[in-house]
Amino acid sequence: VQKRRSVTFTSEKRGFGPAFTIMKNCIFAEGEVITITAGATISSGDPVLMTDIVGIAQNDAVSGDLLAIALEGVYEVTKKTTDTPAVGQALYWDAGNSEFTTTASTHKKAGYAWKAEISGATTVQLRLTQ
Repeated sequence: VQKRRSVTFTSEKRGFGPAFTIMKNCIFAEGEVITITAGATISSGDPVLMTDIVGIAQNDAVSGDLLAIALEGVYEVTKKTTDTPAVGQALYWDAGNSEFTTTASTHKKAGYAWKAEISGATTVQLRLTQ
């Protein structure tokens, strides 16, 4: 469901004489979740790369189904086992290996480590950021 909020400020309310519009902002969505058509089979909790944005699938979908993708929040995700991310360290989606890593390289930035992890750990808490 798309929300639309419109806020208009007029000069009359500010004491500048006749009313005219100074500024208008339209918010079409809050931006926490985006819905797309799945291009493949996806499971809830899977990372999803949309050009330059990494999100987390919120439902199971097969090709052609609607898929809700979270763009905000903290999720436990698979990480490269040799990485030892510190709290706040940037994490990148390595699509080739289907894991998150601290190595930027050609990978897409997904967010930051919410909790530090040790070498050998298979997961990390990721705070999504866009």
